[in-house]
Amino acid sequence: MDQSREILIITSHTTMPSLVVVTIQSAILKAAGNITAQTLSRWGTEAPAQMDWARVVEFAVFGLVSVPLVSFGKMFWRKLFQLRMALLGQTPTFNLLRERPTNNIGSTGAMFL
Repeated sequence: MDQSREILIITSHTTMPSLVVVTIQSAILKAAGNITAQTLSRWGTEAPAQMDWARVVEFAVFGLVSVPLVSFGKMFWRKLFQLRMALLGQTPTFNLLRERPTNNIGSTGAMFL
C-alpha cells in the first residue's frame, strides 16, 4: 500500500481592495439590487412602473454604513482573539487543509475544512 500523500496549496498574490472601494461597491450593489427587486415586483402588473427612490437611497446608505462597521468589527474581534492567545501564552494555529491519504487506486487529493 502506497503511503504517499498530496496536499493542495492555493496562494494568492493579489492584495485586498481598500475599504473605500469595497464600501462604494457595496452601496452600488445594494442600490442596483433594490432597483431590480422593485422592477421584478411590478413585472406583469397593470400598475404604472414608478420607482421608489427613497428605498433605493435607503439601501445605498445601508451599504455605505454597514461595510465599515463590519470591517472594524472584524478587526476588533481579530485583535481581541490575538490578545487572548498572547495572554494565555499560545500561538493560534489554523489547519486549513485536511490531508487525505491515497487509496489503493492511486487517487490523491486534499480536502478543505
